[in-house]
Order: sequence, then structure tokens, then C-alpha cells
Amino acid sequence: KMFMYFYGNVIVYYHFLLLNIYIFLLKRTLGKVFT
Repeated sequence: KMFMYFYGNVIVYYHFLLLNIYIFLLKRTLGKVFT
């Protein structure tokens, strides 16, 4: 059960990381378009 808990935390962490990267790229792309 502890393994499943750890695995869940890793999934949440990676989803958060990918979301941050996606937002960063989106902002950079919009910045290039609008400036």
C-alpha cells in the first residue's frame, strides 16, 4: 500500500511539472505572437 501511495505522488508531481512546462511554452509562444 505504501508503494501505491508513493506511485500516486510521483504521478501528481509529474502532472504538475508537465503543466508548468506547458504553461511556460504557451506564454512564450503568445509573447512572440503579440510582440
